[in-house]
Amino acid sequence: MTKQILMFIIRLALLTIAGLVIVPMPVRAYSFDYTRAPIYQFPPLSQDQTKHDATRELMDFLTQEYKAVIGRTHYKAEFEWLFDWNMSPIGAGSNYYDGVFSIMLWGGLVRAEGASFQVIALTLCHEFGHYLGGRPKARILDKINGDWSSSEGQSDWFSATQCLPKVYDHFASRNPDLLVIEYPQETTSFCAQKNNPRRCQWIMSAGINFAELVHYYHDRQAERVSIIKQAPEAPDETLHTAYPSTQCRLDTYRQGALCASTKRPLRHLSNDANCLRPRCWFNPNDIKHN
Repeated sequence: MTKQILMFIIRLALLTIAGLVIVPMPVRAYSFDYTRAPIYQFPPLSQDQTKHDATRELMDFLTQEYKAVIGRTHYKAEFEWLFDWNMSPIGAGSNYYDGVFSIMLWGGLVRAEGASFQVIALTLCHEFGHYLGGRPKARILDKINGDWSSSEGQSDWFSATQCLPKVYDHFASRNPDLLVIEYPQETTSFCAQKNNPRRCQWIMSAGINFAELVHYYHDRQAERVSIIKQAPEAPDETLHTAYPSTQCRLDTYRQGALCASTKRPLRHLSNDANCLRPRCWFNPNDIKHN
């Protein structure tokens, strides 16, 4: 086993998983079947390549969007995908090692029941956020590669405010059938006043779909998450390394959808109340130390 793969396994997280483009999008409300026990591996389905092809199309766009950006960062890293369609566990992750930033994606996650295109987009955007999301950084013991990784909450924030808007705008003009809004009723009132309400709904809906997926497969003992709830946590220090709660992560995508932009990467530093990172993982009093 190579050291690169070993480090992937160490930080592997199961289920971590501009403009005014207005395009009519299909809507659907997905419902998980809680009467069944969850399964954690999905065998290859070679007869149906639809999700495989959509994921490849997404990966091609994200490569085009971010490969050069990654090469211009402090570490001047190369970028590579480690995508194994035949790996059946539900998993994704990212790593920086020996000058290469890599994102791993297993086919089991792509094929999982309830893992829509927007969930895969959210997951991959989150992984790009680990390298490109900025501070606060994860406090990992990596003397060789340094503090290359943004925290989990900040990676979610990058995903919601920077990466997912780009995904939406790209596919709205090229393959709008992929942009299903899984939770239209739950998101309409939040996004009604936005300049691009459907993009806001799609990003927020991705957060709901992702949180439901995590709850269903990984966290059934916890209280059910909801877009109308708010995580009660208020940590004394920003969560630099730990994962926020599933409700807190949903709060991040709800708030991020309202703040989403493809042109202003530091909007969370503005006076826009929509662009305040959730208190359930981010302590603004820590900002000088982040």
